[in-house]
Amino acid sequence: MSTAGVRRGFLKKYGGFMFKQWKEKYVVLTMEGTLMVCKNADSSPEQVVVLQSNCQSIVEGKEILDLPRLPPGGRRDCCFALILSQDKFLLLLSDNPDDCSQWLKLIKKVKEGVSSSLMLKRQQSIAPCITDRDSLPDTPTEKEPQSPSFSDKPIDSPRTQSRESSFRSRGGFQCVLELN
Repeated sequence: MSTAGVRRGFLKKYGGFMFKQWKEKYVVLTMEGTLMVCKNADSSPEQVVVLQSNCQSIVEGKEILDLPRLPPGGRRDCCFALILSQDKFLLLLSDNPDDCSQWLKLIKKVKEGVSSSLMLKRQQSIAPCITDRDSLPDTPTEKEPQSPSFSDKPIDSPRTQSRESSFRSRGGFQCVLELN
C-alpha cells in the first residue's frame, strides 16, 4: 500500500459475518481524514471510514457499556470504537494503553483538522458583499407585491369554523391570513 499515513500499524478489529471475533488488521490513518482497514500492509483496504462524513463519534473502551469479550491479554483501556452512521461501529483493540491513546489522539486531531479546514474553505467560498449599489427601499414599490398581513377576523368556511371551535375549546387561538 503506497498511501502516506499519519499513523499506521496493526490493531485487532472486532467483526465477522456469522461469528464475531477479533482479527488482526493493518490500519492506516491519512491526513485527509480517512481510516483504512486492510488485511495486511500490502493489501488494498477492506474498509474505508471517511472520518468527516461517516464517523459520528469516537468512544474510548472505558465508555463502552456492552463491550464484547476481549481476546486473551486484551484490556478495556486498549480498546476504542468509531461510531458510524446507520447503527454501525468499528471496534478496535491495540496491544497497550499508550498505543491506544496515541491512536485516539491522532484520529480526533485528524477529524478536527479536516472539519476546521472544510469550514475555512466554506467561509472563503462565500461571495463578498457588494456595497457599491444603491440600497434597497424600505417601502414596497408598485412592482413588488406586498407581504400578506394577519387578521383576527373569523373565516366563514364551515370546515374552518368546525376546526376553529374544537381548537378554541382546547384553549387555542386563531390566526387568519388575509391577502391585500
